[in-house]
Parts: sequence; C-alpha cells; structure tokens
Amino acid sequence: SVVKIGAHLSVSDQEFELTQKSKVVEMPSSSHRSTIVFTVTAKKEGINLIEIDFFQDSRYVGGTQIKVEAH
Repeated sequence: SVVKIGAHLSVSDQEFELTQKSKVVEMPSSSHRSTIVFTVTAKKEGINLIEIDFFQDSRYVGGTQIKVEAH
C-alpha cells in the first residue's frame, strides 16, 4: 500500500522567501525514508527560525523547529 507523507513549512514572510509552503510525497508503506525538498531564501542576515509540521495521510504526526543563520 501507499502512504502519503506531507510537510508544511512555517516561516516569517519578513525573514524568508519560499516558492512552496506545503508538499506531499507518496511512498510504499514498506519504505522507511523519503525526501521532501523546500527552496528557502533568507531575506535578511541573522538567526531565523523555520518550523516544519509533518502529516501522514492528513493526520499530524509531529513537527520540528530549525534555527538557521543567514550571512
């Protein structure tokens, strides 16, 4: 069977520019890994926060925050 894994990116519009906030990948249920790639460009220098929420078959399964430093 196929599992849909989704990711939603939350960023400040003042700090980042991105082309897409949400993406979904379909993968076999026997698979343990998949890749979702977002293109994010910092608008200003300094430390900024990116938040990512993960979904499986439209159900929230977790999230993480990533601090990035733009030069």
